[in-house]
Formats: sequence, C-alpha cells, structure tokens
Amino acid sequence: MEILISFLLSLIAGSASGIGGLIVYAFGDIDDKLLGFLLGFAGEVMLVVSFLELFVEAIALLTHLEATFAFTGGALLMMIIDLTTRIWRRVGGSPVSPTYGCLKLG
Repeated sequence: MEILISFLLSLIAGSASGIGGLIVYAFGDIDDKLLGFLLGFAGEVMLVVSFLELFVEAIALLTHLEATFAFTGGALLMMIIDLTTRIWRRVGGSPVSPTYGCLKLG
C-alpha cells in the first residue's frame, strides 16, 4: 500500500509540470511578476516538503538540536554555493543578465 501511495504522489507531482505547461500554452506569455510569484511559491512548497519529510526522519536518528543544526547547515551550504556560482559567472565573463543575474539563453 505504501508503494501505491508513493507512486500516486509522484504521478501527481510529475503531472503538475505538464499541467503548468498547458496553462502557459493556453494563455500565452506570463508577465515577470506572476512568474516570480509562481517560482517563489514552488520553491516554498519544496522547502516545506523537505523540511517536514526530512526533518522528521532526521529527528528519528538524531536529537532535535543536531537535526536543526544539520538542516540549517545544509541551507547555508546551498546559499554559499549559489552566491559563489554567481560570482564565478560574473568574473568568468559569461553573458549574465544585469537585471536577473541569470544566464542569457537566446
């Protein structure tokens, strides 16, 4: 039964990308403010899921304090990697958009 629930949750999560693509296809372009909001919302959902699922499992193996430090350390490590790669892209002379700090693709 647990495998069936995992499969259904994965199917729902995977189909969300297709549904989002169909919405964009149906309504055309999405303005930058709405796109930023939707990406922020998706990021927060992923953060909550990782916190609720992984933190509960970590508490089963570690103490509350150790699990909190491990989760915070992981978040800080991801922030350091993100900031470091932004600096490398600017120094390396790659085409970085001045408004968003993202690579230009076209």
